[in-house]
Amino acid sequence: MYHIFEPTTAAELENYFHFRWSILNAPLQLPKGSEQDGYDPHALHRMIQDKDGQPLAVGRVYVTDADEAQIRYMAVEPNHRGKGIGSLLLKSLEQAARDAGAKRIVLLSRIKAIPFFENHGYHAAQREPHRMEGTQLLQMIKQLAPAKSLLRTPELCLELERVWAEQIPISEKMGISVYQYTGERFETRASLHANVNTKHAMFAGSIYSQATLTAWGLCWLKMKEQGFDGEIVVAKGEIAYRQPVTELPRAVILKDNIDGSFEGLKKGCKVKVKMTVCIISGEQNAAEFEGLFIILPKAERHQHENLGAQFAVVTD
Repeated sequence: MYHIFEPTTAAELENYFHFRWSILNAPLQLPKGSEQDGYDPHALHRMIQDKDGQPLAVGRVYVTDADEAQIRYMAVEPNHRGKGIGSLLLKSLEQAARDAGAKRIVLLSRIKAIPFFENHGYHAAQREPHRMEGTQLLQMIKQLAPAKSLLRTPELCLELERVWAEQIPISEKMGISVYQYTGERFETRASLHANVNTKHAMFAGSIYSQATLTAWGLCWLKMKEQGFDGEIVVAKGEIAYRQPVTELPRAVILKDNIDGSFEGLKKGCKVKVKMTVCIISGEQNAAEFEGLFIILPKAERHQHENLGAQFAVVTD
């Protein structure tokens, strides 16, 4: 499991800048210190670590004014390239820029990285690359759309919210809504105010419910996208609480955290799908939910209770 966060402590920043230098500048025989500039104290930084705390990727975004932000110093550990980590990092930097009010991203891409950025919606802002620090770089630009508009199937996302409200009333009381669905990432958000406890943090039961509803909702979207119909049953759910949720509750499922297929429904067979959901408070991973879901063909629905009974409110 990957952990993406903003490095803030002295130790975290030391690891962050050392990784940046070792991947980007050391191969060019540039000295330590060349990986930093005067904008770093005013920029937003992101780092991805593995489960053992080893850096896998880093990057920085600097908001230059109300409309534009610059991404620089993106680096991914060579042995982990091609696994979606670069995409995860880029999306996090874009979201940070979006949250700061930026409407477009400008960056300088190394020649070999141009296809990567093109696949993420960037286009060349100039015809020919120029050289900087001995490397050929091409300026690229991307217009940022509001994250709420990043819905692959907006009509189904709206229908999902209606299904939640009608069949699982707790979702509406918690203020849960679909925030983003790209095929690679599914994110819901909830109201902290509606789920706060006496310690000004989110109820543990609300965290569990948001995670479960998010996984159930993605099962529903995937099923509907492929033209299947069935009932989704929560077979098993486990959650690990890591820290209090004191900021806007975000529940995120990445494509790599889905294990299972819906193809069996074509033959009238039930299918099993496992999902991992991360509950994020600010930029910190506050909880991790692992759920097993069984999708039953339409004909088997009568054997199971109403879906709404799958969810219960738990209070601290």
